[in-house]
Amino acid sequence: MAEHTVASVSARLVVPCERCGECCRRLIAYAYPEDVEREPRIAQECKPLNVGTAAPAWLLTPGCPFIDGNTCTIYATRPRECREFAPGCAQCVACRTGAPIPDPEEAESDG
Repeated sequence: MAEHTVASVSARLVVPCERCGECCRRLIAYAYPEDVEREPRIAQECKPLNVGTAAPAWLLTPGCPFIDGNTCTIYATRPRECREFAPGCAQCVACRTGAPIPDPEEAESDG
């Protein structure tokens, strides 16, 4: 019998966003200068990362400061990483179910 991981099962599902907010509470997201230009509060509310000569970045730690209940208070101007997060991906399913969060690169190759 084949082993079914969160990643392999979610790769076959089309799951709409349930607006549960679990991705915002459990995942780490990064914001970059173009995100801060669109939403200046990111630079005020999030931890700056010192990455040497690379472009500046900010860390939206688990428990994003912009989540209020299950609502993103900066939804229209949220970072690119948040915009590109795919409902139903392995990380989403893990967030929804309380399972351990898979590495995104490993999850992509597990399907």
